[in-house]
This record gives sequence, C-alpha cells and structure tokens, in this order.
Amino acid sequence: MKPSFLFLPLLFGLVDCSFAAPQISCSAPGTQEIVKQTFTDHIVNSLKSAAGVGNSAQIGPAIQAVRSLDISLNAIRTEAHDASINKYDCQADFVVGLPPATIQAVQGSPLMMAALQQDGVEVTNRGVAAPVSYTSQLTDDKQQQYVTASGLQPLADAVNTLVVTPALEAQTQDATTPSGPTARDGATADTQSPESSPAGANGGPAGRNTSSVEKTGICKGLDMSITSEQLQCLDMEFSAADKRLNQDYKHLMAKLDATQKSALKRNEIAWIKEKREKCGHAGDQFKGGSMEQVVVRDCEVQMTKKRAEYLEHYR
Repeated sequence: MKPSFLFLPLLFGLVDCSFAAPQISCSAPGTQEIVKQTFTDHIVNSLKSAAGVGNSAQIGPAIQAVRSLDISLNAIRTEAHDASINKYDCQADFVVGLPPATIQAVQGSPLMMAALQQDGVEVTNRGVAAPVSYTSQLTDDKQQQYVTASGLQPLADAVNTLVVTPALEAQTQDATTPSGPTARDGATADTQSPESSPAGANGGPAGRNTSSVEKTGICKGLDMSITSEQLQCLDMEFSAADKRLNQDYKHLMAKLDATQKSALKRNEIAWIKEKREKCGHAGDQFKGGSMEQVVVRDCEVQMTKKRAEYLEHYR
C-alpha cells in the first residue's frame, strides 16, 4: 500500500517535565531529545491518523522503523538568548540516518535527488539532512521545559517516502503472500506432486485459472487473478519503467545547455509532485480494500511509462 499522508506543519511544542530545573541550552541533551521526539511523534501520529482505527497491526512495522531511526542534531548554534525569560533560539543540522542500500537507491535516482534538493533536503553518505530551527524555554515555575521545532516538514516527507512507505509495502506483501500450498497450487501439503495432479478444466493443475496467467513478458508465470501476484507484477513493471525513465533523464541532461537543464529539472520536479498527488488518491474509491494498492501502483506504473516516452521525444 502506498498511502497518502497529510503532515501538519512541524511547529508545536513538546513539554519535558522534571522535578529539578532542566538544562535548556540549545545543545543540552534533554533539549536535543525533545526535538528528535517531536519529529518522530509527528510522523507516527500522522501515520496512525491515516491508517484509522483497527489497523495497528498493519502499521506496526512502519512505526517501529520510525522509532528506530538514527537521528542527530549537528552543528548546533545558539542564535539568541533572552535571559529575562530564559529562552534560547537555536539552529542545527537535523540528520536522519538511513540504511546504505536506501542511500544508494536515492543517489542512483536523479529524479529523487532533484525532488529532495528542491525541498531543501541534502542527501549524505549517512542519510538525509536539513536545517532546523527550535526554541527552548523554562516554564515560569522553572520545573518544565517547553520546546518548539520548525523547518522539519521536508524531512518528514522524505522519511515518509524512504522509510514509512517501504515498511508498509513490505508488511502488505507479507500479509498477501501465501505461506504454504493453497487451492491455487491445486494441491495440499500431503497430496501428490504437480506432475501427477489431476488437470483442471483448462488443462492446467486443478484449482489454477491458467487463462489469467501471464504467458510472456516481465510478469510471465504470474496469475493476474491473485492480488499478491498483481502487485508483484506491478512492482516489476514499475522498476523497469523507473530505470528507463532515469536513463532517459540522464541521457537528455547530457545533451542540454545550462538553461535547458534548469528548465527540464523544474519540469521533472513538477511532474514528481503531480504523480504523488494523483496516484496518492487513485485508489480512494477502494479505500481499505485489496484493490486500493493495486490501483495506486498501476497509476505509478502508467505515469512513469508515459513520462519516459515524453522524455524520449523531448525537444
């Protein structure tokens, strides 16, 4: 499933309570932890809201992935300190660590790199990073700390794309993939082998609708009447289309002058945003059903194929 998330602006406070007056400077460990917790809480709460009641099992792995993120604040700077109210205005580089395979995949996709850079997100050898502003202040009784953070929305979007969505898709794939022989195989665990299974009405193994099995192409052998195999086919088609699109983009950029490159880059970023918006809602009519993810993925495949064709004839 590739759900659409509505992230609220990251500009709110999280209160840290302590019996002793906490250290509230920009670089104080407690202050840093609150900023990081604000970020992860925001993504998790948005995820829960989008999933709705009764889907905790489905989103559990995604929540765990978010909670396990390796986050750090680097190059912390104190921009101002108002001693009269004991308030600090702070700046830092907010870094979200990602697995090497994810970083390599992003760095290998010019379109993804362009979209992230447009949003002010830097891709490093460790993960993704962006500047953050935050304030830290004691309450009047000097027993609690109040922290607000802003500027993290682009990183929240990046984590949604690179961490949350893959975790949800993996969970969905696990849930829809049979763990053992089923009626589709025409046999149970203690029956005869496929070679000796009785033939079905259309000549194939009993229970298998061979008329819906792809005979050629990238999805050869997959049964399009089974949701999990439809998704597997669409994933393979998307990978092929995305690879073609990135190759076309690189080839085209190599031939253009500086002005044309800039124009094409802006055009690509606009297309990426259009695809996210359109495909994010493509399956709304099947909300919560097994067809929702199929329709969304098919939208992504078709739009990517059309975009590749457009770039191949770009003038």
